Amino acid sequence: MADDPQDSPWHVVHRSRAADDVESRAQIEQWSTSKKYWSGTGQKHIKHTELPRKVHVEGRIGDGAAGCVDRVTYGAVAMARKKIDRRQHRYATLERLREEAEIMDKLVHRHIVSLVGTYTQGANFLYILTFPVAVCDLHDLLNDIEGIHLGTTADDEDAVKRFERLGFRAGGDQDVLEKQVHAYLNSILGCITEALTYIHAQRIRHQDLKPRNILLAPGQVYLADFGISRDLKDSMHSVTDSYVGFSRGYAAPEVEAKGMHHPASADVYSLGAVFLNVATVVYGETRRRCGEVMRGGGAASRRETIEGYLADLRPLATKTGRVEEDALTCLPKHLVGLMEAMLSHEPGERPSAEEVGRRLVEIGGIEQVYHAECCKKSAAHISKLIDTKLQSVSHSTT
Repeated sequence: MADDPQDSPWHVVHRSRAADDVESRAQIEQWSTSKKYWSGTGQKHIKHTELPRKVHVEGRIGDGAAGCVDRVTYGAVAMARKKIDRRQHRYATLERLREEAEIMDKLVHRHIVSLVGTYTQGANFLYILTFPVAVCDLHDLLNDIEGIHLGTTADDEDAVKRFERLGFRAGGDQDVLEKQVHAYLNSILGCITEALTYIHAQRIRHQDLKPRNILLAPGQVYLADFGISRDLKDSMHSVTDSYVGFSRGYAAPEVEAKGMHHPASADVYSLGAVFLNVATVVYGETRRRCGEVMRGGGAASRRETIEGYLADLRPLATKTGRVEEDALTCLPKHLVGLMEAMLSHEPGERPSAEEVGRRLVEIGGIEQVYHAECCKKSAAHISKLIDTKLQSVSHSTT
């Protein structure tokens, strides 16, 4: 909380952390340019015994089934370090786990975490170093703001600290805070979609999109955890024949039923589930009900349950000021129709990530509420889009 009890807990912004990130990024770029990389050995991937200096652990960021994540420093550089125990992954060798981590090395995008390097310790542990260090993940922020709204936050102090570090300043006004966070949540949807579109263009699928794997920093969002991603050697439209893990509630029905990943459309389903979690909070439903809908029953019965839930969201969405998708207006429209398409039971009926991005521009209105400044389209692009829509309407009525 704030040191001065008279100060609002939402007035503080930790600028020093942002400055640290700038310095760390500059050092990482220098490592890459010099070709000595983080280890100083000319290798990004080394053994623990080859470390020229100690990696200092500053604190735990999070825990998951795949391993724990800590904030660490190496010299003056702050990074996130994920520890993976090979014994928790059936049939996996350290080399195989490292190869999967190296998928990130092929991806250079402003909304994807950067792989700094890896190192192994003994026969069982792999450490993955990434940048930047996030404040929290999307799962935490959704829980925090819903908890504030419902009055059920387990630890107000931790939640307030996360709001502060993300740069939200509401003057202690809960309504103002909720509006700020909701606007931020809407704006990152386009950024996440841009990142997924880029991944698919590189012939890679994420395969584990969920709020836990979407990291947040002040004004920024990053896709992370490519632990079960696949670099496709054949086609984005083929079904892989290897069994893979999945996250229930975010995995496409064909993945859950067969344990095999259909093409990029499975990622789009998972992205739709992420959108649904965001819309649930922004439109005033509860994540508990959303979770029951997305995880309950079998894949076949869940189809009708999801359709019913989306129907219930429509009137809630309009109460927030969002209009229907087919309305003849330049005002922002709600996400329900788009989510229906993304969460289609049939893979072939889902839009591509690129198509989702185009739809977000269309329904975002002139303000482009579903994109942050970094990903907003130009005024000329929006004007052309509006003209095209008006011409389409004119032709359909004649």
